[in-house]
Amino acid sequence: MLDSKLVPVKRLRRRNAGAGTQLLSGVLIKQDPPALLLPPNESMNFPRRFFSWLFRTDRHPLACVFMMWPTATLPGLLIVIAAGHLLSFTGNQELFEDRRMEQFFDLTAWTCLAVVVIAPLIETVLMNVICRGLKAFFSSMVVVTCLSAVFWAGVHSLANSPIWGVGVFWPFIIFSGVLLAWWEKSPRLAFWMTFAIHALHNLTTLGLVALSSYWWP
Repeated sequence: MLDSKLVPVKRLRRRNAGAGTQLLSGVLIKQDPPALLLPPNESMNFPRRFFSWLFRTDRHPLACVFMMWPTATLPGLLIVIAAGHLLSFTGNQELFEDRRMEQFFDLTAWTCLAVVVIAPLIETVLMNVICRGLKAFFSSMVVVTCLSAVFWAGVHSLANSPIWGVGVFWPFIIFSGVLLAWWEKSPRLAFWMTFAIHALHNLTTLGLVALSSYWWP
């Protein structure tokens, strides 16, 4: 990764300041490396613009966590709902059956601890190992992010059900992207940010499952 550059303010004013600049002490501007932040370009297609946005590291870490949490959770839930309706329409409801879903309706302290803390912690550790391994073969962060999400979708499909794998593919795009981008800035920060987003995602899912079991027993 290229080192960040310090550019005088006067010099920056004579050109178009790109995204990711920060004013330091009123004198200098810190620019994030162009490998992570792509310049704004109206001609960029949506995937390119999305990954450029995902890989940004100029945000405050807490702001990033609370921004990526709904970004991971809401689309993932919509994907599961859409896939469930599609399977019901085609008569393949067995693919929707989750071999472990009954444990989520039994909301014990152990279930909450395992889903919200232990699972995200272990998976973040393994995700880092997998992403480091993939980076040895692929230089593109986009490719590594997508392959990591495919791997975790496959693991969840085999361990639980196909619909589970479909549902976690999108959240793991977010988890992997945040881990990869922020790792270049601070490995410790990247780890705990990814863990926090994952934990909040699982907490939200667990809460929705609990509400559904209460309202539709």
